[in-house]
Amino acid sequence: MKICVIGYGSAAATSLIAIDQFIKERNLKTVEVTCIHDPKTPTIKVGESTSAKFAETVAGLFGITNLYNNKKEFIKIINNFDGTLKQGTKFYWKKAHGNNFTINLSEQSFGLHLNSITFGSFIIKYIKKKNSYFNIIKTKVKDLTQDGNGVKVYCGKNVYEYDFVIDCRGIPEKTDLKDYSLPDTDFVNSVILYSKPVKNKTDNYTSATVHRNGWMFSIPLRNKTTWGYLYNNKITSSKEAIKEFSRIKKIKASKLRSFFWNQQFKKQAMEGRVLSLGNRLNLLEPTGALALHYYLKLLLTVLPDIMHEDGNYINFTYTSAIANRFHLESIQKMQDIIAINYCGMNNIKSAFWDYAKRKSNERLKNSADFKRWLHNYRNNRLTSYWDFSYNYFLSYINGYRINLGTKNVDVI
Repeated sequence: MKICVIGYGSAAATSLIAIDQFIKERNLKTVEVTCIHDPKTPTIKVGESTSAKFAETVAGLFGITNLYNNKKEFIKIINNFDGTLKQGTKFYWKKAHGNNFTINLSEQSFGLHLNSITFGSFIIKYIKKKNSYFNIIKTKVKDLTQDGNGVKVYCGKNVYEYDFVIDCRGIPEKTDLKDYSLPDTDFVNSVILYSKPVKNKTDNYTSATVHRNGWMFSIPLRNKTTWGYLYNNKITSSKEAIKEFSRIKKIKASKLRSFFWNQQFKKQAMEGRVLSLGNRLNLLEPTGALALHYYLKLLLTVLPDIMHEDGNYINFTYTSAIANRFHLESIQKMQDIIAINYCGMNNIKSAFWDYAKRKSNERLKNSADFKRWLHNYRNNRLTSYWDFSYNYFLSYINGYRINLGTKNVDVI
């Protein structure tokens, strides 16, 4: 069985961690894994926040089965990629409805803050050092083709053949609407980034701060903190956003980096023998540490059927159908969670928040998943990850009401 992971960032690293887990658990002797990436490919340099499940999976790569009891050992490891343990999220929401508040992870759980580039680099080098099954090819992938026998990966004059490929090449250069759909939760589509070295850091919390044009996050890494000012460039000009962010952080505009993206998601996560992941798969709003958690969950849905000694016994058609159903159901739930971020009786009066509140309420009124959640919430039956996420994000509107149709429904 020959597997290829294309990419170098956090999604590629997550794929390799999950593959390693299955190789070890199933004692697979003949599986070969190759990571193909181009070191010259530009990357989006920003911190990322993760769930506790993701942190536990990363710890497992290093033989740590109880993260809480081995916290000091794990901290030494994550120092290698500028990581910190995440204790929770602080919400500076006072301007919106009069309250700031903190949501902590459970007492014995930790998430992660990580630098996606150094994380990917460290994980790839670690797996290469520890495992003979692993190989690295540094080159640019031009194209992929597949048939019933395998996948061909075209890299200039060289062509490599694999049984299964995980494609983490990042945002496609051109969006083909035959392959991608556009979400209806495109509240923000631009971010201004700023990083600053920070010494003697003691606060390991992600933060989310509301502002009149959107919201702002901060990710405390080991050696620096990264801030991201999110806004919608169809409502707020980049000039206005940069000016406002410069004022908030008291920094010169010349030190800021700007990034714009079109929100989108693939109609099919897995096509035949190729699974898309990372920004190649979906590019939604960066809310609630959902992205890496979702990629991990998708991998854990697909890999049990893939990780075998002999690829001839794998029903890729069946596995693709399972993966694509999970993908589309998850995308809809993630959009609901994003919408919850903006609904409720927010006190801020601005063009952005008027638009976001109206559009988020429209989505939730028509969401069967959200209505199911309301029913479970009232009956204290929150069991799945998605139910937890809904509960988590309703803290944004603590004490307020969501307007669903003709009735105002109390959700807290």
